[in-house]
Parts: sequence; structure tokens; C-alpha cells
Amino acid sequence: MSRFPSRCRLGVLLVVTLAWLAVQVARAAGPVYYGGIEIGAKGIKVVALPIGKDGSPDLAHKIDRLPHKAVNNVTLGDLAPDGSYRTEAISEARSAVADFYNQLTRDLKVPPEHIFVVAGSGLTAKGEPPNFDALRKAVVEATGGASKLVKIDQATEVDLLIRGAIPRQDWGNAVLIDIGSGNVKCGYHHPKRGLHVETNYAVSDVIEGTVAYTKTIQVEMARSGRRGFADFCEAAERLRSKAVVEKVANQIARKPGLENRTRIYLSGGAPWAIVTLTNPVGSTRPDALIVAVPLDDIRKFRDELRRTGRVPVPDLSSVTDKNARNAAEEAVRDALDNFTKENLLAGAEILLGFADVLKWQELNKDVYFTRSGVVAWIVGFVEKAK
Repeated sequence: MSRFPSRCRLGVLLVVTLAWLAVQVARAAGPVYYGGIEIGAKGIKVVALPIGKDGSPDLAHKIDRLPHKAVNNVTLGDLAPDGSYRTEAISEARSAVADFYNQLTRDLKVPPEHIFVVAGSGLTAKGEPPNFDALRKAVVEATGGASKLVKIDQATEVDLLIRGAIPRQDWGNAVLIDIGSGNVKCGYHHPKRGLHVETNYAVSDVIEGTVAYTKTIQVEMARSGRRGFADFCEAAERLRSKAVVEKVANQIARKPGLENRTRIYLSGGAPWAIVTLTNPVGSTRPDALIVAVPLDDIRKFRDELRRTGRVPVPDLSSVTDKNARNAAEEAVRDALDNFTKENLLAGAEILLGFADVLKWQELNKDVYFTRSGVVAWIVGFVEKAK
């Protein structure tokens, strides 16, 4: 047996060492590190980052890629016939949480009290599976009893996302739209004013996220005997009224801020991918936490995808700044690796549905993508604890 570690093991050790050094450098500057493990319907994600005393996340030192021995693309959303989580999925979740938790505490030295383990709202959007307690138990076992699973419903997730993703000065004048793979979170924050208590207003109806809407479109196509991407595009546009517009429109009378507020903040995978593919340099600037999103960019992206049947890939050959070009190229690769053309088309139609019902163009609203969305729930937890 060789006395030397394999090349693969050396690579893993190098990643962990560099991540550890990044934490130490960031700590020397002052901010405190926090970690989060999010259990979603399609996988388990981990992130660690410093959060300043003012509550602002330091995305330049964010760590969201750790080597993992366990399976982390756990499909808890693929339920058993009785609506419960599959036993093997819970077992895989336990292993993945343990793996990430150990790296956060042991390798990155994140204090256990600064680590949150959450079940995303997509896991229970259509009701809590009968064996949800088994998932809770798995998390306790995976963390040695140090962490409990925090279940987040849509209202709570909207609250955390607003606190963590929207600049504080815009809390009273913005609507958040977070498009996940399983569901969409949408709502706004009403700050305390006079006799009015602090309140969050969230769309209560279940609006399908990118992957869920993709599946709904495919089921409709199969039912009607259609096939091919052109038919997929036609069905996606036709169904968006029922999938998005009607559900949001039914709530505007009780939650008028959805329509009346002048700023929209987008977060989630599909908005990130579309912004990356339409504005790769601007969306990867290290000093930009928010990126303007022209409605025309979304429309042109959707139209080009429909016309060619291929995901529009930006030409970066004219970008002279090497660091900016490298960052943009990496982000574009990530977008293409993680989203099918059907997912992107579905995501664009969801966005255009919200644009229609909330009158982005008619009321001249400012629309932004918030790069803090991926860590917003952690920042929200920290902000609420103050």
C-alpha cells in the first residue's frame, strides 16, 4: 500500500485546508462565522459565511462547496406511495447532514450554536409527511444532539428571506419573490409604525417552483398527447395563468402591498440562472449584492429559448478583465450544469406571470436579483436573534 495519500484525497484535503484558511482570514477581520444546512426536496445544501455586527453577509468569504463523502442530492421530495419519506432517503439525509455538520464544526471551526439545520418549506408545502419526526430524529443523531431540525413554513421562510435578502431601507417598500425548485415564496414586510405592529404578508396559496412546474407541464403534455420542446413552450405559457397569475391575483385584495409596492427583489435558482445568462459580468461582481433585472431581459431570454430550442449562452470574448471573465464563465457553466432548458423556460414563465399580475411594467417597478438569497435564511435567523 502506498505511504502517500491518493491524488483524490490530496484534492479533498486541499479544499478543506483552503476553506479553513479563508475562515481564519475572515475571522481576523472581525465578522463572526455562521453555518447552515438546508434540507430541501431535491437535495441538501451547506453554506458558511461571516455576518457582520450590522447583520450584513460577507459574500466574498462565503463557502458553499465542501467535499462530501455522503450522498447530498437526497430526493426527500420523491415520496413513498403512502406520502411518507422513503426510509433510504432519511438514511441518506442523516449521513449528508452528519458529513456537513462535522466539516462545519471540526474543519471550519464554526461554533455549534451558530449552525442552523432547516427543512425548507418545499418539503412540507403540500402537507407534512406522516414520518416527519423520523427526519427530525435523524438530524439530532447526525449532529450528536447539538442541533434540532427547524421546520420552515412559507410564512416563516418569507420573513427570513426578507430580513436576509432585502436591504433594510427597502423593507417597507419591497416585495420578495423567491423561486425554488419545489415552490415559490412571495410576500412583503410591514414594519412597525405608530399603532401598527410589525407584520409579514405572504402569498398563502402553493405556487409551484421551477422543477414542480416543469413536471406539471410535462404531465399536461402527456395527457394531451403532445411532445417536443415547442409544445412544452406553448403549454408553459398557457398554464402560467392558472399556475401563477390567478393565485396571486386572488390575494391582492387582502394584501394590496403585493401590487402597490414599487420594488421587487428576486431570489432562487431560476432567477439566478436567468440573470447569470443574461448579465454574467454584472451578476458576478464581488461588490454587488443586488443586480438590476430589466423585464425585457427576461422576455428576450424566453423568446430566444423558444425560437432556437437552445439555452442562450452569452459571448464573453470581449470582456478584457481576466478575473471578471473567469467569474462570469464559471457562473455560466454552473447555470448550464444545473438547469435544463425546460427548467429555464418554466422559470422564465413563472417570472413573467408575476410580472403580469403585479404590473411590473405598467407601474414602472424596479426589479432586482438579490445575491444574498442563497444565505438569506441564515442572515434572517441571526437578525431576528438580535
